[in-house]
Amino acid sequence: MELLRAKKKLEALKKEHQKLSSQVQKHSIFKNYLEDVVKISPQFEDIQDVISRYKLLVRTRKDLQQSQEKDREMMEQAKVLLDQYEAEKAAEILQCRNELEQLQRRFAQAQSDVRFWAQGRLAQTLPLEFSAHKFQPENWVLVKSWKETEASARLGRSISSSAAHRDSGTTS
Repeated sequence: MELLRAKKKLEALKKEHQKLSSQVQKHSIFKNYLEDVVKISPQFEDIQDVISRYKLLVRTRKDLQQSQEKDREMMEQAKVLLDQYEAEKAAEILQCRNELEQLQRRFAQAQSDVRFWAQGRLAQTLPLEFSAHKFQPENWVLVKSWKETEASARLGRSISSSAAHRDSGTTS
């Protein structure tokens, strides 16, 4: 029984040996190639030097690919940031152009108004939000000189009647 097992094991080992021998023979062309490389290349002393150089080149290639991938990712991030920056600046430029256009219209209107004022065709009026003086309606002011016109005569009568009305209200 043991002898039978040993024979089977021996047979399996012979098959394995034959299989490995055929693979060695099949791959012997690579050994021959590496021996030829060592013979013609002064930088290699033996086959192990060629294999070490190959492994170094493979590692270096892998490192370069990783570095290249990182650089590509950084470039993509930079492009996204650049696109955002360009969009922001384009919006700012558009806003400035709109503001410039508005200011140019206001300037042209101001120039037109100045020409009319200079010709005496347009009475100067201020916008409602602009205060012409610091006086309030309830303030008293001293008038240095008064030129009587039809409008000022009507204003005087109006002021006199409102003063009389105010005085009659306070004496009762």
